[in-house]
Amino acid sequence: MVPAALWHELLRRGTRRDYRTNEHLLVQGAPGRSLLVLTAGRVKVVHTDSDGGVLLLALNGPGDLLGEMAARDGGPRSATVVALEPCVAYLLTAEAFDHVLRAHGGRAEFDRYFVRKMRGSNQRTSALAHRSPRQRLIGLLLEVIELAGEPPEEPVVVPFSQTLLAQALGVSRSLVAQLVAQLRAEGVLLADRRLLVADLARLRRLAAAADRLTR
Repeated sequence: MVPAALWHELLRRGTRRDYRTNEHLLVQGAPGRSLLVLTAGRVKVVHTDSDGGVLLLALNGPGDLLGEMAARDGGPRSATVVALEPCVAYLLTAEAFDHVLRAHGGRAEFDRYFVRKMRGSNQRTSALAHRSPRQRLIGLLLEVIELAGEPPEEPVVVPFSQTLLAQALGVSRSLVAQLVAQLRAEGVLLADRRLLVADLARLRRLAAAADRLTR
């Protein structure tokens, strides 16, 4: 997350924007003349390749910046950001963002934030390469839940359809359906048309076990 002092100044300089579920906050290929400071809600960051394939690059939540790379270098957006639920963000121009960094000595802090963000992206890529589809599904479910911030009450709603899970994990929807059925049989998920986590503690244990196996 961005340091608190810098964060509050970014909010002061920004303009509030509200987004509905599934609404695009940023669009791949569009000019990158601004960035967003996300204060509420969770989003997914996806890249669409020339063949129409969709790759999940990241999940972000309150406390994150969106579109900062294109805003800094002036290039087009490299990915699309989609709201997983109602979101609130503050829009800043690239010029306003640079002014805040200069005026408040925030460039070094921003650089550290950016490095942490890139490290997280690299860890996600490594996990996709070295974990089974089941392990990746468990990790993704937990990541989405933890992005919400405050400890949730069970059952916990995960705002992903099975089709979106398949896209995120790079597997078929039929395989996702099998894995979801397994987790429901084990009592981790509830039998419901939505993705509902019934036993968050057990999901955490399964994720921890996967981490140990892939180190």
